[in-house]
Amino acid sequence: MPKIKFPDDFLWGTSTAAHQVEGNNKKNQWWKWEQETDLEESGIACDHYSRYEDDIKLMADIGYNAYRFSIEWSRIEPREGEFDEEEIKHYKNIVNQSRENGIEPIPMLWHWTNPLWFMKKGGWKKKRNIDYFADFVRKISEEFEFDYWLTIDEPMVYANRSCASENYPPTYIAEDGWPKKEKTLTPIFKVASNLLQAHAKSYEIIREKSSGEVGMSKAVNVLEPASDSSLDEWSTNIRDYLENDAWLQLLKKGKPIAPYYGEEFGNVLDFFGINYFFGEECYFDEKSGTPPYHFFQTRPKENCEKSYLGWCIYPEGLYKVLKRIENTLEIPIMITSNGIATETDLQRRRFMIDHLKQMQKSMDDGVELTGYLHWSFMDNFEWARGFEPRFGLVEIDYENLSRIPRKSAYMFGEIARKNGINGAIEEKYL
Repeated sequence: MPKIKFPDDFLWGTSTAAHQVEGNNKKNQWWKWEQETDLEESGIACDHYSRYEDDIKLMADIGYNAYRFSIEWSRIEPREGEFDEEEIKHYKNIVNQSRENGIEPIPMLWHWTNPLWFMKKGGWKKKRNIDYFADFVRKISEEFEFDYWLTIDEPMVYANRSCASENYPPTYIAEDGWPKKEKTLTPIFKVASNLLQAHAKSYEIIREKSSGEVGMSKAVNVLEPASDSSLDEWSTNIRDYLENDAWLQLLKKGKPIAPYYGEEFGNVLDFFGINYFFGEECYFDEKSGTPPYHFFQTRPKENCEKSYLGWCIYPEGLYKVLKRIENTLEIPIMITSNGIATETDLQRRRFMIDHLKQMQKSMDDGVELTGYLHWSFMDNFEWARGFEPRFGLVEIDYENLSRIPRKSAYMFGEIARKNGINGAIEEKYL
């Protein structure tokens, strides 16, 4: 018997995103950005677009029962109002292949990429453009049926990076090309607000057509004061409110409680997707003033093990996040992304086990968890960082694109088949 046991219908799976794995997504803003900057190009990526059948079969052979993937908007609607039936068929094939292999397909309808025509209309900067995304969602809801739907991925991360990071494409394309980044909070929250409104509208559209449950995925990281100084505590409260609490309160109450956090709406969540990767600490830096958050700066928590990207590995933070969401929203929760970039697979295996134990602890304390989706099934194109970070349970040899499951892939498969963790698994893999 597992010493840590999960519910009988628990979902054990992995996540990917279209632009990061499919290859040759030439009609979205990221492809254009890659061509016009010095960043590494995604190119063929992992060629998941052509190899999805083998990839899904590998998932099933290892033992997973769920797969979160994204439906690339720019493939489905490459030109405004024109839907590509062949691309719709492609994603239907992914869905059918998943189900034939006993895998629950879980779509993400938007994962950071936009059609070029949408970008040229002002992208997510313009509130009126929400209707364009709604048209896409309506088409998908007419063509597909799922038990679980995810609408928007990490809206606040996208807003921050598209409005303030020089390594990420802006949130729209101007007549004369890429606009200069403003690096202020106002555009960040306008973009975030529009994405949240897009989720709310998507929820209503999907629920008209589907009996499935609808949620969104948000990165919810733990922010803790860097010291016991009142300035650090004050900075932490402000930063956490802007990035986390305002969202959660809005989703709970349906009323905007911060500037630019949109209009009132009703219940727009059947479950909440959490993406959790690391712990951070917040500090007041009177000398920095680095925009857009200026004096309220964050950094990886000190005195903790770090990942390849320098992120603080903080499993206890996942417990804190789960309890916070449960206490605030009081709805089921799905872990829609949790993983680590590392050069040492043993570190990945420890990371997974430690986070699963925190999940079990939260369930013992009343949290309703429905699934765990590890990021990622395979190594992939990690946006501005290119192919260097290795997040995959499955290694990709980028010379020939062969798939090589790591020990962590098989460990996760054993956990999924046993629906829990026992001493034999820990002894075998740790």
